[in-house]
Amino acid sequence: MKKPEMVEMPEAAEFSEISEISDQSGKPEKPLSFEERLDRVKSVIDRIEGGQLPLEESVRQYEEGIRSLNALEQELAEMKRRITVLQRQPDGSLAEEEMEESL
Repeated sequence: MKKPEMVEMPEAAEFSEISEISDQSGKPEKPLSFEERLDRVKSVIDRIEGGQLPLEESVRQYEEGIRSLNALEQELAEMKRRITVLQRQPDGSLAEEEMEESL
């Protein structure tokens, strides 16, 4: 019988399931907020910049971070599109207007 090869298990990725927290069974417990996901990205950036990770892991986390930031940016753009601003008109009434893109 052939001896099974040892397979190195990958480290838990900081960004895997970045939008959800999982319980011990691996099932999603609750979605993370936009701010929580952004904080996770920031903490990884701090570790990469602080030299706390090996080069290969730094590159992997950098790639995951870019993907996560792109997803967060898309989500933010969608939120901006959804926001409607109420503007008071000269006659005192309120009118809905789309939010300016400059935000």
